[in-house]
Amino acid sequence: MQRFTPLALFALTALASAQGSVIVVDDDGGPGVDFTHPIDAIQAAGDGDVVLVKGGFYYWSFTLPPIV
Repeated sequence: MQRFTPLALFALTALASAQGSVIVVDDDGGPGVDFTHPIDAIQAAGDGDVVLVKGGFYYWSFTLPPIV
């Protein structure tokens, strides 16, 4: 699992606090985690927010339109 260095996390937090907020996604859940799936975080995010997705297994489901 990839970990963020304190400097990288500080930079993300500083950027988000100037423009929006940091939304944390982790499939394990727990304290400090806002969502357990990236789709939910993306839908909740607003302009200037940063979605931080921690390493894990996320199932993505989407539909592709037919090619005409």
